[in-house]
Amino acid sequence: MSERVNTDWKWGFMVALAMTILALYPQLHLLVQRGRSWAGAYAYVDTDEVAYSAYLQALIDGHPRRNDPYTGRDELAGKPLPESLFSIQFVPPYILAIPARILGLSSSSVFITLMPVVAASTALTLFWLLTITTEDSRLAAVGTLVVCCLSTLVSAQGVVRTLLGSAPLWSYLPFLRRYVPALLFPLFIAVFGLVWRSINAENRGYVAPAIAAGFIVILLIFGYFYLWTAAVAWLACVAAVWLIARPEGWRRCISSISITAAVSLCGLIPYLMLLSHRAAGTDQLQVLLSTRSLDLLRPSELLSIGLLTALAVLSFLKRLAWRDRDVLFLGSLLLMPLVVFNQQIITGRSLQPFHYEEFVTSYCVLIAIVIAWRLFLRAKVIPQWTMSHRALFWVSIFSLVYGANSASAISRAALGDNLIRDKSVAVGNRLRQLGKGNGGVLLPIDLRQAEAIPTIARQPVLWAVHMSVFSGSHPAEIRERFYQYLYYSGASVSDLNHLLIEKKNHVIFVALFGYERENATFARDFRPVSTQEINEEVQLYDDYAKSFDRQTAGKYLLSYLIVPAEDKFDVSNVDRWYERDQGEQVEDFIIYRLRLR
Repeated sequence: MSERVNTDWKWGFMVALAMTILALYPQLHLLVQRGRSWAGAYAYVDTDEVAYSAYLQALIDGHPRRNDPYTGRDELAGKPLPESLFSIQFVPPYILAIPARILGLSSSSVFITLMPVVAASTALTLFWLLTITTEDSRLAAVGTLVVCCLSTLVSAQGVVRTLLGSAPLWSYLPFLRRYVPALLFPLFIAVFGLVWRSINAENRGYVAPAIAAGFIVILLIFGYFYLWTAAVAWLACVAAVWLIARPEGWRRCISSISITAAVSLCGLIPYLMLLSHRAAGTDQLQVLLSTRSLDLLRPSELLSIGLLTALAVLSFLKRLAWRDRDVLFLGSLLLMPLVVFNQQIITGRSLQPFHYEEFVTSYCVLIAIVIAWRLFLRAKVIPQWTMSHRALFWVSIFSLVYGANSASAISRAALGDNLIRDKSVAVGNRLRQLGKGNGGVLLPIDLRQAEAIPTIARQPVLWAVHMSVFSGSHPAEIRERFYQYLYYSGASVSDLNHLLIEKKNHVIFVALFGYERENATFARDFRPVSTQEINEEVQLYDDYAKSFDRQTAGKYLLSYLIVPAEDKFDVSNVDRWYERDQGEQVEDFIIYRLRLR
């Protein structure tokens, strides 16, 4: 392949526009549903986004890097907080928070704007990468739609699970999850293009792209774990295949990778220092497992193995020259999924590897498929008509329809939560007004509201599902907060038992037993919760509720109670320890001021 390719950017801008429209779909769907009542909430496409927006809002409001928006605790002089995943991966939120503070934007406004910006920039970056690796702008444009829209098809999620009779997962466009991997995803894709440029550069022209790739890896290191580890794994694959094959110019390739690695190392050292100060419960919370078992049956791995086998056969038949740089580049992309899913054989550690499939390997395999499409055509392995206008048109239509279906599916699935969150904006704004000079903790009964309130209001909440991902509280405190939430919500022992055994409530299971005991996705050696363990937890809550006293009630001093206006909520346990005012209705909720008796 030539060093410079004539890029027809009109095709790139066309696919960027298409992806921008798909990215805006969930937000437009919420706007249509709310009409003039829309209060400014962003339409979320992933349940973890509420935690990211809460942390971003805390930075916009001037809180320090180490803060906990759910408990309201900040790092103070003489009282340092341990590092959390949010404070370690600080590059994306600061990139967003600094201009937001200058422009007076909220995290919700930033998240709304981020979706189309990331969609367009990712499409353009992918188009550039595929153009320089396939030397065909039309194929690159179609390939961009394939890569952006079909990742859940490759990972056997989304619509595929529906066809198999299972509940769909990752049904939208995973790379758009805000603010990670979204903000840095175009840069992750750019690493592939910069390394390719460096490999094919003449004279000393390889130095600049190699350095640029290294700086991007540094941003990824302080941006998102799964992106930077995947980038490093791929660089190792490139170095390995070039050392084994030793094609023309292999020394320059190794020099290029060495430059990128040396620059990246400058970021890795301080990253490891921050990581050493992480909160004590982080490893357990993130389900960091000790294992050396093989992991070879994930969909993206099986596709990689199939394509690698095809490359090997074609090379043996001399239909492809295995020492060609384009073949080696393709091989490195296909090797990367095998490395990231099996690195534990060497390291002995595995950290929620399904995130690689969701955010990394599915996209990389699709990129490899597009590159292989052109290579196999040149080798006359696939017929010429596959590059015809008609074939490319229908592949584009299929990709767009699949992407539109994904956008529609997530918009409908998340609508209930998004409506609650939008109605909570007015509640949060009112609490911001009431909270000036008034300390204390909020008790939102609706847990969806409890998750959303820290993005809007300044006050901490008693308990929320994502409270455990921050470092402001330790596991024992979080459990006690959860017990208090159950107690004030009027949950009896039989209610808790019913939620655990019959309803198998996801939130309750996660709160009491952790993600790794609730969902087999988080742990390969999944160990479901036993009936005995459930009975023990129910008994612990029963003991806690029976011993509840005024001192316990005042430990996390409540200032406001927020309940749905239309629900008949049993406030007897709250009234036993707190005095309530007449309440103030905001949207579909009533805000009660509380004072400890």
